[in-house]
This record gives sequence, structure tokens and C-alpha cells, in this order.
Amino acid sequence: LSHNLSMIHILCLNPTIDRMYYIDSFLPGFQYHGNKAEVYPGGKGLNILRVLSSFIRPLSFYAFTAGDNGKIIKREAKRLRAQSTFIEVEGETRTTINIMDKKSGNETEIKEKGPYITEKDTSALLSSLESNIKENDIVILSGSLPDGIRKDIYKEISELSKRKGASTLLDTGGGLLKTSLPGRYLLIKPNENEIRDLFDDYSSPLSLLSEKLINKGADSVLITRGGDGAYFRNIDMALDIKVPKVDVVSTIGSGDSTLAGFAYGLSQNLPLSDTVSLALSFGTSNALHREVGRVDKAEVEDIMKRIEIREKEYDL
Repeated sequence: LSHNLSMIHILCLNPTIDRMYYIDSFLPGFQYHGNKAEVYPGGKGLNILRVLSSFIRPLSFYAFTAGDNGKIIKREAKRLRAQSTFIEVEGETRTTINIMDKKSGNETEIKEKGPYITEKDTSALLSSLESNIKENDIVILSGSLPDGIRKDIYKEISELSKRKGASTLLDTGGGLLKTSLPGRYLLIKPNENEIRDLFDDYSSPLSLLSEKLINKGADSVLITRGGDGAYFRNIDMALDIKVPKVDVVSTIGSGDSTLAGFAYGLSQNLPLSDTVSLALSFGTSNALHREVGRVDKAEVEDIMKRIEIREKEYDL
């Protein structure tokens, strides 16, 4: 794949303001006084933008924004120097409450509903993508969808990108992964639970499940397995990837960082196995930080040296 001077387009259709609380031994039903929230503009697409902005510019960013929280999203994209397309909609951009239990390491998430997206809002998004996406560009689709928008919008955007000669990367789970298929994706990046849930199959080898996903329109599949590394599969090869053991601070944003690393490797025309290795190094670096979407170049170089990649027979 040639990606000379490609633009990376990052979609964040359901952005959120993340409010993170760090509490020792959190239990429901009690009052916790005097906690200060760490507040981050978030959503998977914005996390990806945050990671990539340290490595490559310019980047193209798209989001539905609403109300005062929407203004926070806009400020963050501006700070990251993205070329942004904001579609202003009625209502208020949502907030997500994250409670991190420092003792157990458990994370509790309370997600608000975002604004309602009309057919007119959706058309505005599609027409800006139609104008902006060019041949050899990379389009990143990740995260949940706001209310109102068609459930197969990712599939529709993947077909638009293909028509333009661009490559689409997809990272979503649950029912939304189902409605995004069959599509035209260069890469789909589920975690192991997501791909097993998709096919309601909790025993087959990952090789078989990834093959099913390839039959639904993925050129390649990267299945992340947390501390166990990942499994990569395309039509030509299967790779089993082991990541070094690290002292994990927070895994929030690691999946987004992994996808960002893959996009960056593609944009730099790296060999495929190096792109996969880079992706996992980005994800691992993010896990070393409390800040979501923080990837350190020196850490990435160090982790890459220690990643083990084995070519597999198709049987994992």
C-alpha cells in the first residue's frame, strides 16, 4: 500500500468529556468527599488525535459538537492543531464519569447519552467527507455512535472511502461492530471479547474468527488481547505478537493508541509487521501513563525492541 503524503481523517462522532476520579477501595452506596476530578476532553477519536498529533501533522478531525461541553472539544482539537470539521448540533455533548479504584485497579464507567443527530446533521458530515477524502488517505472510524444517526454509518463511510481510493480502519464493538459489516476496511481492530461476542463463539481459535471477519470485508484483522499481546491476520499471513510485561498505570486509551500506531505506520509506508509492532508499542506506552492518549516516543522505541512477533500457522 502506498500512502505518499496521505492525510489521516479521524472521526469522533460521539465525543465526551471524561471526568476521572481516583478513589481507594471504591464501593457503591457510600459517600466520597473531597475528590477532585481530572477532566479530559475525550471520545475514542479524540484520543487517537491526541496520540497522532505528537507524531504527524496535519491531521483532519470530524466531530458533532453541542453546548458548552462541545466548546471544550473544539478547544482541544484546536490545541492539537487539527484541521477540524465541527458539525454543531442541538443539545449538549455528553459527559462520562470514570471511577478508578487505586487499590483493586477496577474501573467503573457511567456514560451519559449524547445529543440527537438529525438526518441533516448526518448529511453535513457525509458531504464534508465526500469533499475532503482523497486517494491514499487513511480514514479512522472508532467508538460509539450518538442517538439518531444510522447504525450502519461506518459501513457507509467505508464504502465512500473505498470509492475515493482511501483506506479505512475500524475499531468498535458490540452491536455497532455488527451493523458496520460487511464493509470495506483495510483493518478491523477488535479485542478478543469483542470478536468472540460478535460471532457468539467462545471456543474457536482466533484464526477462524479472524477469517470470518475477513470474509465480511476486512483486508486484515488485529485482535488485541491486553497483556497477552495480539493476533494479526490477513490473507497472506498470521502473526502472534507478544508484548513485554510493563507496570500498567491505566489501560484507558490503549486500544485507541494501538489504532493510532497502526495508522502512523501505514502513513510512513512501514512494512506490515513493523506497523503491527508499532501499533502494539503505542498501546503499551499509553498504559504506562495516567493521561489518556499519551504515547512517548522513547518508550515506543524501547518497547518495539522487546516485542516478539512469530509467524503462525492459522491455529491460534
